[in-house]
Amino acid sequence: MSCRWLEKHPKVSWVSYLGLESHTFHKEALRLLRPNAFGGMLSFGVEGGREAGRTVVDRLKLASHLANVGAQPFSPSLTPG
Repeated sequence: MSCRWLEKHPKVSWVSYLGLESHTFHKEALRLLRPNAFGGMLSFGVEGGREAGRTVVDRLKLASHLANVGAQPFSPSLTPG
């Protein structure tokens, strides 16, 4: 899974995905959801701040640069801060 790869990457500071054992609500998700039905959305942060995040988004090759649209299957975005 991409989330496990990201979690081990040295330039990734955090990963949020219900399917990861490290997620705060993983045990609750196991109780409430069907097996392996954690959804397809994940979030992660990169080391190096906003400029490093911008570099990651600019180098993505499989996604369009769109605002967060609910029906969009892959929508990278930078959060303020």
